[in-house]
Amino acid sequence: LGDALQGGLTDAALWSIGGLLVGSLYMSCHMRSGVLVLGGLFGLALSFPLTWFLYTAVFGLGQMGIFNFMSLFIIVAIGVDDLYVFADAWRQSELRASTLEGRMDVAYRRAAHAMLITSATDSVAFFANAISSVPIIRQFGIFMGILVIVNYLLVISYFPTLIAIHHRFR
Repeated sequence: LGDALQGGLTDAALWSIGGLLVGSLYMSCHMRSGVLVLGGLFGLALSFPLTWFLYTAVFGLGQMGIFNFMSLFIIVAIGVDDLYVFADAWRQSELRASTLEGRMDVAYRRAAHAMLITSATDSVAFFANAISSVPIIRQFGIFMGILVIVNYLLVISYFPTLIAIHHRFR
């Protein structure tokens, strides 16, 4: 069982890396900026250790289930989607405002609301696993629920800042 589990984790990690590479390539074409792609992915990568800290140190949940590491695969998909949502809102804001502040206001209002709805539903769906009698499922649900919230908070704070800096100095 140990070898099968290790093989499954290795496969999940490889698929996550592959998905990240394909997503990065597409994001580079879509956003037309390697800085925004790398910066956005860096912010996304921060969500896992921040969640781990909250999960263990703040909420006192000492057990880190093996499924929690599989959450990397899921958060890559959710996080990249959030980055696309904000990048699209930023691009479309050019039609409604001309200043950096005006564009950011338009983009932020639109994207933050859309991402809040999807992140809230995702988070609640994962938190629903907290009532499971199976410990590993319960741990995974709680961890993923926190991870989705942390990812949302990072994307609505870190990524707009990165876009504003990129816009100002390009």
